[in-house]
Amino acid sequence: MTSKTEECYTRLFENLNDFAAENELDLNPQFILTDFEQAAIHASKREYPDSNCIGCLFHLGQSVWRQIQANSLSKKYGEDAEFSLKLRQIIALAFLPPTEIPGAFDELKSTIPEEASEIVQWFENNYVHGRIRRIMRGGNVSCTAPLFLPTFWSVFERMELGIPRTQNRVEGWHRRFETIV
Repeated sequence: MTSKTEECYTRLFENLNDFAAENELDLNPQFILTDFEQAAIHASKREYPDSNCIGCLFHLGQSVWRQIQANSLSKKYGEDAEFSLKLRQIIALAFLPPTEIPGAFDELKSTIPEEASEIVQWFENNYVHGRIRRIMRGGNVSCTAPLFLPTFWSVFERMELGIPRTQNRVEGWHRRFETIV
């Protein structure tokens, strides 16, 4: 898709529904695997409210890699095995049950080198705890919800159910199809 707005995704899903109806197909997906685009997530939830929208592990890794690049840490990541291992452990959190991710992230956070603190903060804000709204009396912290809840990007349950963790096969098929057409 060249335009990835919510309206375009809605139109795509409507066309899929029309095609399914014309061909007497029951289009009622149990899961919809998406990348981390809010437009796709919102449109799929609206068109298929009974489906479970889940995130692609590959795209989670790509998001972390883009942050590594944005923070000028690509060279260190490529040359320092210990440093790259710590950052890959952020992505590995996806293999935990969603309820265990926040605690595991908090433990992992303290082991990641200081120079990657912006990446850690970005991941915490968007994928784990959300942004801090305020610190209340007694030290309690009030946070917004993360942009992507751990239930969206954890692959733990998917592995047990045999559901794909990535959409790489579909994207590969599309690339091959485009070369043919």
